[in-house]
Amino acid sequence: MIINLHDYRDKVLGCWMGKNIGAALGQPFEWKRKINDVTFYTGDITTSSLDLDIQLLWLRALEDNGVHIGTPILSEYYQSYITAYYGQYGLTKSNMAAGLMPPLSSMTSPSRHSSGAFVRSEIWACVSPGCPEIAAVKAYHDASIDHGAGEGLYAAIFMAVIQSAAFIQDDPMTLINIGLSYIPEDCGITQAVKCVIESHKNDMTWLEARDKVLEEHRGHYTTHDGAISQRDWDYDLADGEKGYDAPCNIGMIIIGWLYGEGDFARSICTTVNCGEDTDSNAGSLGALLGIIDGNDLIPKDWSNPIGRNITTKMIEIFDVKHIPKTIDELTARTERLAKIMLLTFRSDVDINSNKSTKVSQTELSQLQNTAMREKILRNQFGPIYDNGIITCALDYKSDGYIEPGGTAQVSLKLSCKLKHSLLLSIKWYVPKGFKIEPVANGLLRCPSGGQETEAHDFYIVAEGSVALTNRFVIEITSPGRHMVALIPVILLDGSLIDASPHERTE
Repeated sequence: MIINLHDYRDKVLGCWMGKNIGAALGQPFEWKRKINDVTFYTGDITTSSLDLDIQLLWLRALEDNGVHIGTPILSEYYQSYITAYYGQYGLTKSNMAAGLMPPLSSMTSPSRHSSGAFVRSEIWACVSPGCPEIAAVKAYHDASIDHGAGEGLYAAIFMAVIQSAAFIQDDPMTLINIGLSYIPEDCGITQAVKCVIESHKNDMTWLEARDKVLEEHRGHYTTHDGAISQRDWDYDLADGEKGYDAPCNIGMIIIGWLYGEGDFARSICTTVNCGEDTDSNAGSLGALLGIIDGNDLIPKDWSNPIGRNITTKMIEIFDVKHIPKTIDELTARTERLAKIMLLTFRSDVDINSNKSTKVSQTELSQLQNTAMREKILRNQFGPIYDNGIITCALDYKSDGYIEPGGTAQVSLKLSCKLKHSLLLSIKWYVPKGFKIEPVANGLLRCPSGGQETEAHDFYIVAEGSVALTNRFVIEITSPGRHMVALIPVILLDGSLIDASPHERTE
């Protein structure tokens, strides 16, 4: 499959331009549950989207470490260079500072259901154009840092998949169905999207669709006084689950997309007029429409006032050198990474000077990939470690906490990349005052070709008091081979923390 080089560049530039346009339009109305009436910019449009900042950081991480990077490297950049300490950022960074690796760094927080991850999905789509399976995996590694096993994770995957597929397809319902195939059928994001589709199909107005989304999928607003309009109080739309805002905000994006009927200005204005996280929502929709139409088709009265410069507010630029100064530079560097990504992962997509290939219905149907969904989400409840030969997936059943005299369960699944199975030796290194049940040492056989072992359950028993941070190591070796894998297990003191296991979507 060929994506014409000029078309690709125009779409990536349109993505970044659309991102900044939508964010600038929505910024004055951010985090207010009210109906707006905007038709053009009303606030300061001289700065770029804050939602672009972290994507610039991921760009640098890709350039520094290669396209195989996952959660371990991304989380190090997150902790080192993101300056924000509010909301999910502060909680995640404090958990990581205490020793909890992603996704444990966010799984016990309501912030895992928030919007902070899907708003930075564009980088993964743009470096994997027409390859939603690659974009989904990268978005998973990204969102696991601060939205582990939550609606925020599913929202990030959904948006990255749609935006990647939008490089080769422009029909909204086709793209939406591709996106839904990568996330759980019973999750809040899926249900909110289906709510909008049903409203649109039944000829409800965008306002009626907006109210229906809030009736069924709203979160709770506590950000500031006056955040909820009197109308929404009167309509009993004021309460909701704290932190549960990704589903309704994805719903507002889909409302703008479907009811905007392909018109850029009408689409982003409709999304902003729905209220909620207006700058993030309009920014994400603007980026998607920019990919579909390309920068050349974004109305100039919208793009000219914005300009092409990039400013940053959330990342430490002293240490992260050479952050792009313009969206043109960002586009050029994105292109270089995309070519490497497609070659590295042996994609069927190629970016070159030839005419873009028309995508067949068979190829489009193959982009709906429920099998990939199962693969991506199969180990979402704990960190995954990979030494190049052995992959070790941990599942913390107690979310990374243990109480004095208590027990914490950790499950381990292993897979081997070699074409033959391996006999593996498992040995736990345990600090004084703890023991492992049923056994701390033993042998197991790991199947070949990437197949996973059954989950092996271990119980960490605290025989008395516990430290604030308790560190364990699982050593994995193979008799007769020099290979060794050292897997850290971190448990925090759960005496004063509600460490009840999170609700799971499996």
